[in-house]
Parts: sequence; structure tokens; C-alpha cells
Amino acid sequence: DGPFGVAVIDLRTGAELVAGSREPHPQHSTIKSWVAVAVADAVEHGSLRWDEPLRVEPSDLVFAYQPIAAEVPAAGRTFTVEE
Repeated sequence: DGPFGVAVIDLRTGAELVAGSREPHPQHSTIKSWVAVAVADAVEHGSLRWDEPLRVEPSDLVFAYQPIAAEVPAAGRTFTVEE
């Protein structure tokens, strides 16, 4: 219960479809969708590989709630893009 807003913009025509509030809202977990699309696109175009290692250090964990924090020890950890 609370304000919500959803907007879709056709990047070719500029046409907009908006439901709910036109006020800006934080993306919260919806950002995961955009990151997943960007990563898949980078893999498809060859600038990233699913098995490419990514190093995560405790200093990279800047948000108050990050479930991945439980998997990153003080010495850091290497994940693959796929993980």
C-alpha cells in the first residue's frame, strides 16, 4: 500500500504509457532486470563472458541491505559473471 508508478517509453517514437504516479520512485530491486539485460547484451556482443571472473571486496558492498554480503569474506571473493 502506497504510491506506485510504472512508465514505458518507446525509444523510437517517444510515445509514453504511464500508470499510477508520475512522481519519481526509487528502482529498488527492479534495477536487477536492467543489469541482467545489460550483462546478457554484453555477453552476446562479446565484450563479456559468462565465465569471466569478477572480484568483489567488502568495500564494494555499499548498500545497507545486500544478500551477497554473506558470501563475501573480509579477504574478498571472486565470482563469475554467471554467478
